[in-house]
Parts: sequence; C-alpha cells; structure tokens
Amino acid sequence: GHNDDDGFQLVNYYVVPRKNHPRGSELTLQHGAIIPEVSTTNKYLWMEVPGMEVSDSFMNEFGVTIGSNFCGSKETETDVTQGGILYDLRLIMAQRAKTAREAVEIAGRLMEKLGYRGSGRSYCISDREEAWVFSAVKGRRWAAARVPDDEVMILPNYYPIAEMDLQDSDNFLGSPDLISYAEQKGWYNAILNGKFNFREAYASN
Repeated sequence: GHNDDDGFQLVNYYVVPRKNHPRGSELTLQHGAIIPEVSTTNKYLWMEVPGMEVSDSFMNEFGVTIGSNFCGSKETETDVTQGGILYDLRLIMAQRAKTAREAVEIAGRLMEKLGYRGSGRSYCISDREEAWVFSAVKGRRWAAARVPDDEVMILPNYYPIAEMDLQDSDNFLGSPDLISYAEQKGWYNAILNGKFNFREAYASN
C-alpha cells in the first residue's frame, strides 16, 4: 500500500508489452547517459503520476513490484556520469528484473556506474517470494536489506535501513565502499559507533 501527501493527483495506468531489441541496441536515459539495451524487456504495468518525476510505480510480468519514498541524505557532492540516473532507475528495474533481488542488483550496478542525481530515496521492491528495500544516496553509494518473511516494513520519508551486516549477503547488500566512504566523511567510526548503522551514517534527518 502507498499513501502520499501531495494533494490531488491524476494517475495514469499503462500496460507496456514485452519488447525485443536488436543486438547492439542502446538505451538513452533521461539526462543523456547511454547504456546497453538488453535483448528483451519485460511486460509491465506502469502507474504514472504526471508531472512528478520520482512518483511512478511499476509491476512487471514476473511480479516484481516497485514503489518509493523520498529519503534525504547527508551527501552534498554531485558525483554523476553523463547526467546520472534518477527516474530511469525504477523503470529499468521493471523492464529487466525477474526477482526483487535481481532488481536490487541491477539498481546497484547502475548507481555505481552513473551516480544518483537526487538527495536520496528508498525503493520498496517485492516479488512473489521476498521483499527488499533499496536505499539510494546522492552519488554512488547505496544499501539494501531484505524484509524478513514474518515482518512488514513501514517507509516514512527517512531511510528505514538501520544496522547492517554486509557479510550476510542473503539479507544485506551495498556498494563496495559504503562503510569506508562513511568513515572518510566522518559519518561513522567503528570504535565509537560499533556496528554499522546505515541510517545514522547517511540520513540527513
């Protein structure tokens, strides 16, 4: 479920069919970045909120469902390549992923390659078997956590991921320098802070 506080909104629904793409095709993103296209993109249901760049939601033919909420980060430096990525992130997940975990991995690779243009955002990603939350930080850092099968997640406008064990790759994923970058910026100190807490290290509020 999703509730928003943006007042009255017109919502459009589209069904986008599965598409095959010629070998060597490229995909041009919203702000100019170019990435290789995949041979086949999934069929998906697209819920469009016109005029709001980061409010659209998707569910594809494999049951991968994606929504999101704004989450501000401490990061102020803009580190992007070819304009970076923002809107296209969730669209590409819907087009390419067959599971929620695969969507997380796709999003992580895109962020590390191109950089995230917004301050920060958390994406709710689920399939028939499991659910994940993927938290993007401005630039190239990201974190993801699997929602336990016997729990639910409530996503307000701040990062929901707290303590992380990146050695537990069944339940936590993140950019390779997630912790070292926080240490470099003075946002985390293993001796003073103990176990790494993503929210405490990266959230602006």
